[in-house]
Amino acid sequence: MGEYKWDEEFVASRHKEEVSRLLSDPDGVVSVDSSEVVKKGKDSVAVARQYCGRLGKIENCQSGVYVAYTSTKGYALLDRRLFVPEKWFGQEYKERRKKCKMPQDLVFKKKPELAHEMIQEVCKSGLFPFRWVTCDTIFGNSPEFLQNLPEHVFYLAEIAKNRKVWMKSEESRDRKKRPSVSVSDIGKDENLAWKLTKLAEGAKGPIVGFTSRVRVYADDPGKAENERWLFLRKEPTTEEITYYFSNASLDTSLEEMTRVCTLRWPIEQSFQEGKSELGMADYEHRSWTAWHRHMTFVFLAQLFLLRIQDVFKKNDSFNITTSTDVAGGRLASYPIR
Repeated sequence: MGEYKWDEEFVASRHKEEVSRLLSDPDGVVSVDSSEVVKKGKDSVAVARQYCGRLGKIENCQSGVYVAYTSTKGYALLDRRLFVPEKWFGQEYKERRKKCKMPQDLVFKKKPELAHEMIQEVCKSGLFPFRWVTCDTIFGNSPEFLQNLPEHVFYLAEIAKNRKVWMKSEESRDRKKRPSVSVSDIGKDENLAWKLTKLAEGAKGPIVGFTSRVRVYADDPGKAENERWLFLRKEPTTEEITYYFSNASLDTSLEEMTRVCTLRWPIEQSFQEGKSELGMADYEHRSWTAWHRHMTFVFLAQLFLLRIQDVFKKNDSFNITTSTDVAGGRLASYPIR
């Protein structure tokens, strides 16, 4: 994985082309998120004590930033970047960088910067039409990331519960007298109008939740460019509320924003399936090259399963128990090039 000479960028490019054939859709959504793998030692590339989302605490781990694409046809991971903590670029890590074969011209970049680069590449490829980007708080709390998204794109970005905003309804001649309020306080407002919505179709029936939204100022009140939708999603059993900023236009319906919100979670599903079924966290590679190649193989495994799923959707009578059908039938029409 680390030494053999093969063109992983070519393979990654072909992977995107094949995923596009299966999933490309005008209503597609691009999602960005990070995912961590716990490590015990100190020799793996970019390993450090940092926040681990799976454990919900600081742990010794590697962290990757990923981009996924979701449409009504399915979902798939498209790209990956290994996040390298800033301390890895210090003099004390010089020998480790050499052992891990990190590129010599590599410079420190925050996770939102890595995500922005991948989104730009998705746009340049022209393979995946989309009008929305979704992300969690790591990216939603980064004004630079949101501001630098392509002009044609709306975002639905999760934000922290203690984020301060200014209510659009609290109009006042003196901007300085307008009080700010945390989004969690808005979620507690008894006058907030909630709508019960079917979010997805689960194995045990429909998955429902409550959604709502209000207009707010994300920054200096009174300036039109600071207006945002504050979108809220509440779980019916726990009543836990998740908060999002969106730059969607005023005529964007609540139903459309709810649809996009439901398409935020397939990237999490990709991580879960990748780690439980596809070996995403099952590796002992220590080098920069091997980490990226391993993730490419995970993406290819996911693509293989997408193709099988596509076969069954197109031919309900296909019999998986008949070995001759598998060897010479529909599956053979999807060669791995």
